Amino acid sequence: MKKRTWGWMLFSTLVISLPASAIGPTSRDTASLLDLKEALAISLQHYPSIKARAAAQDAAGQDLLAARTEFLPQVIVQDQYLFSSTNNVQGTTFSNGGTTLSVTGGVRDQNIYQGVWTSYATLLVDWKIFTFGRIKANVQVAGTALERSRAELENEMFQQQVKVADAYLLLIAMQQFVTTQEQNLERAETFRSAILANTMNGLRPGADSSLANAEVAKARLSLLQAMQEARSQRVRLAQLMGVQDHHWEIDTVHLSNTIPDVGGHPASVDTLRSPLLRYYRSLVTQQASRATATRLNRYPSLSLLSAGWARGSGIDNVSNHLNSGLWDGIRPRALNYMFGVAFRWNMLSVPQVKRQYEGELKRLAATRFLLNEATLKASAQLENARLRLETALEQVKQAPLQYNAAMQAYLQSQARYRSGLSTLPELYQALYTLNRAAADQLTAYNNVWRAVLMEAAAAGDLSIFTQQLPY
Repeated sequence: MKKRTWGWMLFSTLVISLPASAIGPTSRDTASLLDLKEALAISLQHYPSIKARAAAQDAAGQDLLAARTEFLPQVIVQDQYLFSSTNNVQGTTFSNGGTTLSVTGGVRDQNIYQGVWTSYATLLVDWKIFTFGRIKANVQVAGTALERSRAELENEMFQQQVKVADAYLLLIAMQQFVTTQEQNLERAETFRSAILANTMNGLRPGADSSLANAEVAKARLSLLQAMQEARSQRVRLAQLMGVQDHHWEIDTVHLSNTIPDVGGHPASVDTLRSPLLRYYRSLVTQQASRATATRLNRYPSLSLLSAGWARGSGIDNVSNHLNSGLWDGIRPRALNYMFGVAFRWNMLSVPQVKRQYEGELKRLAATRFLLNEATLKASAQLENARLRLETALEQVKQAPLQYNAAMQAYLQSQARYRSGLSTLPELYQALYTLNRAAADQLTAYNNVWRAVLMEAAAAGDLSIFTQQLPY
């Protein structure tokens, strides 16, 4: 155990697995105080993944508005002005994807390549007045997609706040541990000064001074490692907040020597309030709406049609005379209209739609299983959080007793060494025990706060944690 550095010992003690889941444009004043609630607010404003989810929600809202316009009829207007020859043959053709040229018109006994102007204007209205609920189902699909985007954004915000709060509490512990290592180094240097004075006067063997130098070096290395880990944790907190500058101080006063009120605990996971479970429920709802919309694709549609068109030509209807003048060709000479209904049904698509619908039902079942899995995980995490909280509360009771006993042992060992009744290694063992007790005492208070945070994360209600903050 002596060979392990104190930084890694504390870090491994503090790390608690919390449920999941950049550099922002803002910066803060140098050495300004950053409390935990402010850190949570900054992360909501600047973290990139939250902004991405917000943009996706806006896009889903536009998709819903587009789906609501599907009930509007198609109104197609076109106007053509053409210059062409008039030689044609009688017969019918396929349109060939719209690339076949027109072969209608007059039929001549000989080819005449004189061109004339023609015009053709149409207005077509195609209104699907009855679709067996397909349009309504498509609107519902877009609506459930919007609800899923909202739930995804809320869950992302919730998970990010949990990460920020956990990183903030870890940084508090790291900075306190730096203070503990500074005190440990100060004790080692003070004691080394006394030992060096005794060895120079011949009162202690020279080996004691070498051992004292080694312990001072060891304490300085532990301090350097603790400082490095604290700086790394500070950078991690800034990254989770979505900001680049991290020249601020955190609040180590209110959360260091106090514990939250743990009188009330959630009896179970609130499935209606948990952002994670709301997100999975929105996936189930969206998949169900997709299945319904797919099933309705097997049915036909009834459309109301209306059209009007005008035709102009440089060919005289009576004399068959060709007039190449522009106005003679493009002015409308024949006007027509048409009204009717159209019944459309692709009967051979029914087997394909049936398979697609069955596939959507399978995906719906898979999504429901994912919801059940998430619910089970949340319940297990809540139970684990309660166990950790019970343990942390007991540690808070025992840690001061351990520290006081370690301090007494250190003072007694120091007195025994000065009296020549014990060796220097025995004294440094007592110092090691005191340093470990100080770290355990810091960890105990911090673990209570982190256990409450874990409980809030599992229950899906961050107010369980934030309401206990002293500001």
